[in-house]
Amino acid sequence: MINEDKREFFRYRCHSSCELKHLNEIYQCTLVDYSDGAGVIIDNIPGLTPGSKVNVMASEPEIELIGKIAWIKEKESGLRAGIRRLDNIRGFLQDYPFSAVLFGLKRSAKTGVLEVRDGLIIKKVFVENGDMVFASSSDRADRLGVLLLKEGRITLEQYVDSTNELKLKGQRLGKILVEIGAITPKDLYEVVRHQIEEIILNLFTILHGKFEFFEGPLTSREVITLRISVANLIYHGIKRIDDFEYVEKMCPSLGDILAVNPNPLNVFQDLDLEPSYKMILSLVNGNDQLREILAKAEASDFETLKDIFTQ
Repeated sequence: MINEDKREFFRYRCHSSCELKHLNEIYQCTLVDYSDGAGVIIDNIPGLTPGSKVNVMASEPEIELIGKIAWIKEKESGLRAGIRRLDNIRGFLQDYPFSAVLFGLKRSAKTGVLEVRDGLIIKKVFVENGDMVFASSSDRADRLGVLLLKEGRITLEQYVDSTNELKLKGQRLGKILVEIGAITPKDLYEVVRHQIEEIILNLFTILHGKFEFFEGPLTSREVITLRISVANLIYHGIKRIDDFEYVEKMCPSLGDILAVNPNPLNVFQDLDLEPSYKMILSLVNGNDQLREILAKAEASDFETLKDIFTQ
């Protein structure tokens, strides 16, 4: 692979029309792949050389990026160009699965804030060197008190008392819950970590929201040093997806032969596998088609597809 064409995020193949803007002129091209960059089939555009700054716009998938030409070469399909993205990676979650976004951030060891918008709801994941360290949400259902109440870890009276204190003092809710005796200081770290995990896991169920990653250093207030396993987030997050068409779109075809990667990336070294997942892995042998794996698996086809999606 050309070094300039190396990308940290998964590539998604497509074949759709796009516009390429160069030197204030707009040219019609074909988008053949996208990720944290793009691949396009172009005509002989005057003055377009490696290093040229371009804008790429496509409607399906809905892609818009500012980048520079990494390389241009003749291929069987025509004159191809690889584009390295210069602006923030952003897009729609129906085109970039949330699991792949987390994977790309981990693999590239980026630092910054991943913002996801779903209507009026805004959720943020704070990332440091590729690790998920904190998360916040404007959704009332993601609030710490609501989460603990729903899980039966605090009473309704403790919830009401803590929210009243929050309005008066403006302190973090976790500290207030400790002060009123709802949780112990020892439990505080664990419940905050659980809240952050739940905020991130619930993002997997948002299939049509927008996302954007704002790269840059985190403030000391944001970094709480909760290093959360990206592999386990991806595994358990995909388990929460109930949309069959979405899972089907991301999985191989029934006739595809599946094999386990002999060189798994470090991202997945700390994955805590459930017995059902281990069984699916044992069926992915490099010989059987997807339809044969589904026939042998003990779980339903849908649950098995979700296990395969995580691979």
